[in-house]
Amino acid sequence: MGYSVISETWGQDAARHSVHEHHQLDDLMEELNTTDLSSPTWLTCFKIQRHDSEHHMNRNQSDVFTGANKLIGEEDNTDCTMRSKRASKKNAHQ
Repeated sequence: MGYSVISETWGQDAARHSVHEHHQLDDLMEELNTTDLSSPTWLTCFKIQRHDSEHHMNRNQSDVFTGANKLIGEEDNTDCTMRSKRASKKNAHQ
């Protein structure tokens, strides 16, 4: 979902917050990728990543996507929905 769509549906502050959350999730993922799996730090980082990711996804689904659906129109909405479902299925199997 683009920054401009989030900005138009939620406002600029919320869009910035969403972008900030993405950066935090990226940083946590990098830490996971560089930490030894046997380290207690890895499990702690994983739990934070899981919690933060789920929070971000749930909020986007309930708030951002609802507003964005009205803004982007039926054709683009259908395309976005299909891509989102494919990505969710792909991520669930990884």
